[in-house]
Amino acid sequence: MTDDKLNTIEVRQGRIREVLQEIIRGEVLPRVFETNTPPNENRDFDTSHLPPETVQRFQQLVLEQNVPACLELVHRLEASGFSLRSLCLGLFTDTAREFGERWLRDELGFAEVTIGLGTLHIIVHQLAAVDKTIDPSGNGHHILLASPPGEQHLLGILIVSKVFEMEGWLVTGGPDLRTGTELKEIVGKTWFDIIGLTASTEERAMALKPEILDLRSASLNQSVQVLVGGNGFSNHPGISRDIGADDLADDAEDAIIKATMLLDALEQATRQEASG
Repeated sequence: MTDDKLNTIEVRQGRIREVLQEIIRGEVLPRVFETNTPPNENRDFDTSHLPPETVQRFQQLVLEQNVPACLELVHRLEASGFSLRSLCLGLFTDTAREFGERWLRDELGFAEVTIGLGTLHIIVHQLAAVDKTIDPSGNGHHILLASPPGEQHLLGILIVSKVFEMEGWLVTGGPDLRTGTELKEIVGKTWFDIIGLTASTEERAMALKPEILDLRSASLNQSVQVLVGGNGFSNHPGISRDIGADDLADDAEDAIIKATMLLDALEQATRQEASG
């Protein structure tokens, strides 16, 4: 092979790697798994509470797509006192973040990271489907979760939906629901306190502006609050205000806090208005 052909191949490989980097940062890794996101010091679980060999074992099982072994390990952790909520906010998110860091260090390939996140998605879904800690009586709050068409890597919104359920919220939507006509029909027929929307890129985040306007107009609850999140807002948090959202959440834990604060503020404003 000639030097010119080798140079051409190297240039092409370089371009492909640049594209994959953008996909990893903007598409594959949701906001909660972004490698430059500092750990949330307020969360109720820290993987330092687990032996390093346990964390490493779990990560290896995820990469091997060994879902049964992953579930067995998680059940052992639950039996030892860790809640599924804490594992979602700790071990699972840290595992996804570690995959991203290892990819950037060339220790994992693009396919391995993508498959690993997909396996985590399956694990969270299966665990939450049989979770016994969800309060069926709920707290009376109802949240609708959705993302724009074209989103492929939806582990973040799945974890958000399950954490809200564990906190007693009634959750509609999640990874499978998209913005558009169907979403407007849903909010016009069902009362929601909060609408949560995610976007993995700035372009998709900005595209939510007309969607939010339409959802507010169509909503059965004319005081519905809109909460947004995702990697699309990470570099420019001000986008959330520009598109008409009421607040921006950094991750699942922050989403619970922000949603509660929005409803508390709305309730207080309603009381003040009623008192004249």
